[in-house]
Amino acid sequence: RGEIFVRSLQSGTERRIYRNEERTLDNVFWSLDGQALLYFMDAGGDEGYHLFKLSPDSQNTPVDLTPIAGVQAELVARPSHAPHLLVVALNARDPSAPDAFSINLDTGVLTEIARNPGLVTTWFADDAGQVRAATEITQAGALRLLARDGEGEPWRPVFEAPPDERLTVLRLAPDGRSAIV
Repeated sequence: RGEIFVRSLQSGTERRIYRNEERTLDNVFWSLDGQALLYFMDAGGDEGYHLFKLSPDSQNTPVDLTPIAGVQAELVARPSHAPHLLVVALNARDPSAPDAFSINLDTGVLTEIARNPGLVTTWFADDAGQVRAATEITQAGALRLLARDGEGEPWRPVFEAPPDERLTVLRLAPDGRSAIV
């Protein structure tokens, strides 16, 4: 069902590097340094998507970069200033409150970089991989944009949209000091 092929743009030759007969593969993308292919896949239709890494050089066994039972992984950022890192949201600690983690693609080490204070739904990171903004749903149903100056700094509210309005954060500026909303 799910296969990943790599095709040379010079010779046109194509080779399959991975096949999964049971699951569809979602969101296949290159690491920024071009050393790995990454994709999301759930197990048996459980909607618990994990992030996997494959070497594009040969057929091989994928590495689960989020090997926590029951976890749901979501891509937050691919920091251009740190191509060996990815920032992901994982609901490992609390199924209803995803925390932000960095994943070192070279070592596979997961590091918590932002703990969900309770109602955060989406995280945003700058080009260095620092989580600088988040959106949360308030008790009244409003959507609030939070920001901080750096990792370990306190969160502060920046803007709040009432429940009858939409707030969409498209992207942070590379330095994380402003956002397109």
